[in-house]
Amino acid sequence: MELAERLRGAGVRLTRARRAVIGVLEQRHREHLSAEDIHRLSEELGEPVDLASVYRTMHLLAELGLVHRTGLEEPHAHFEIAHAEEVHLACRVCGGVVEAPFPGFGRVSRALGALARRQRFELSRFRVDVEGRCERCAVAS
Repeated sequence: MELAERLRGAGVRLTRARRAVIGVLEQRHREHLSAEDIHRLSEELGEPVDLASVYRTMHLLAELGLVHRTGLEEPHAHFEIAHAEEVHLACRVCGGVVEAPFPGFGRVSRALGALARRQRFELSRFRVDVEGRCERCAVAS
């Protein structure tokens, strides 16, 4: 389902700025974009959005679970459309991030759900980030 439909389904108004931000996210759906990247790309696509609106929109989309926010040890966050059953492999040396399918996601989800119930914790979502060194950085050192 498209982000715009999911946003409307959540009862949120689809403003021009939100449409522009969603357009960038959907066009670059496999990239991890900072708010500054989204701002720049919206201008390049002829749909300029002020940076404050990008931040507000990304905060709203993250709050609704429609995008994931990843800090990955950087001073600024990156955002991507929320995908199920994948893991982020983040290189601590070069900062690169690779997404990889994770067939064990169902087992992890059930285990975390059971843990949350035992702790009387209401689990709303989780994600898996793995840190290490990518092949290029491991070979270089």
